[in-house]
Parts: sequence; structure tokens; C-alpha cells
Amino acid sequence: EYMGTHTRFEHCIGTGFLANKMLETLHKKQMAELDITKNDLRNVTIAGLVHDLGHAVNSHGFEQYVIHSLAPELKWSHEDASRMLLDYIIEKYNIDMGKEDIRDIQAMIKGEKPAHSEKKSFLYEIVSNAENSIDVDKFDYICRDSYN
Repeated sequence: EYMGTHTRFEHCIGTGFLANKMLETLHKKQMAELDITKNDLRNVTIAGLVHDLGHAVNSHGFEQYVIHSLAPELKWSHEDASRMLLDYIIEKYNIDMGKEDIRDIQAMIKGEKPAHSEKKSFLYEIVSNAENSIDVDKFDYICRDSYN
């Protein structure tokens, strides 16, 4: 009998995989209408892989009870930490990635739609959907939890 696993690492791999599969399927079925590029596919996949880099142990509790209690005016989240860690990794390891790609990946992590993205706003709903929370981040947990 298979038991689902729930490590943050496996969740990030699963989220990156599902983000890639979702956009790949959209590309195959709606290629002309959506104008999905290989760059879009790469960025959405990376966003899925790194979306929880900033998650610490009990991070939601930490955010809610420690950060917000000490500094209620601070609007900090683990997604912000993920974005900061992505910047750090790119700089430390001298990863050749354009500023626009980094900006887009960071927006996808948080579910924010940049002004330049109107035509492809759906890209910013795949990993973290700020509109309705239906996204591959949740799909990965649903798939994983269905085994337990």
C-alpha cells in the first residue's frame, strides 16, 4: 500500500511538475490563442519548484503568531522569504537569468499580476492563485493527501 509523503521538498517537486504539466497542456491545446512560449513554461516551472523556499518549520504559525504579533503593520509572508531566497541563490551562484524573468517568477510565487502581463495574466494564477486559491500548490497537496 502506498502512503503519501509530505516533505516540503517533495511538495515543491510536485508543484513544479504540476505547473509544468498544466502549462504544457494549455500550450498543446491553445497554442495560437494563448501564445505560450518555452520561456513561459520555464518560468512557471521554476516558480512551482521554488514557491516554498521561504517556508520554515511551522511557518504559517510563525507568520501568524510571531511576526504579526511583534509587528502587526508588517505584511511579511513565507512567499516574501521565498522571493528573497530566490534572489540570493541567483546572485550567489551567478545564475544567468534576465531581470524580467526573475520579476515574473517572483510574481508567480506570490500570485501577483504585473501590469505588463495583461495578455498572459493566467500565468500568474497557476502556482499561487490570489483570485480563488485554486492552483497547483493546492493540487499537489490534494493528490498527496488522497493516499492517507
